[in-house]
Amino acid sequence: MAEEHHTFEDAVAIGDSALALQVKVEGVVRWVPKKLIHDDSECYKKGTNGTLILPLWFVEKNGWV
Repeated sequence: MAEEHHTFEDAVAIGDSALALQVKVEGVVRWVPKKLIHDDSECYKKGTNGTLILPLWFVEKNGWV
């Protein structure tokens, strides 16, 4: 079964570390593990913006939806 994902529009990557990306999504700054960012995301490294696609379980676990 394919994993379900949640797409955030207009995400902005404002920082990063070796393992995580700092993004501003819906006006809130959050850290996201890089390994969870879907390959089709436009926002995937510092300085990029656009859609951010994450596993639904991660988004729900952290109360982002």
